[in-house]
Amino acid sequence: SEAIQKAKEKNVPVLADLTGQALDTAVQAQVTTVLVNIKTLQRQTERSLANDSAVLQEAQGIRAQGVENVIVTLGDEGALLIAAQGAWRVKPPVVSHFNPVGSGETLSAG
Repeated sequence: SEAIQKAKEKNVPVLADLTGQALDTAVQAQVTTVLVNIKTLQRQTERSLANDSAVLQEAQGIRAQGVENVIVTLGDEGALLIAAQGAWRVKPPVVSHFNPVGSGETLSAG
C-alpha cells in the first residue's frame, strides 16, 4: 500500500496483478488498473460469473471503488477490459502449440 501511494504521488500508473487480501488492499488504494483472472474474481466475489454480464457487473463494482481499469482474463476465451470509455473483449490468436506460462505477464506488458 505504501508503494502504491508513493507511485500515485508521482503520477505513476499502478497495475495490480494480485489475489486475496493483497487484491482487496490494491482496490482500496485505488490503483490505476487491476488485472485479475476469472477464477480469482469468482473467489473474491463468492459468485459464479458464468457470463460476460456478471463479469462486467463485478468489474464495474471494482471501478466504482476508484480503480480506473479492470482487466479480467478468461483463459483461452481471452480477456475483458472494462474502463470509463466502455468494455472490450480481446481474443487470443489460435495457435497450434501453446504454453500458458507468462501469459499474464505478457498481457500486463502490453
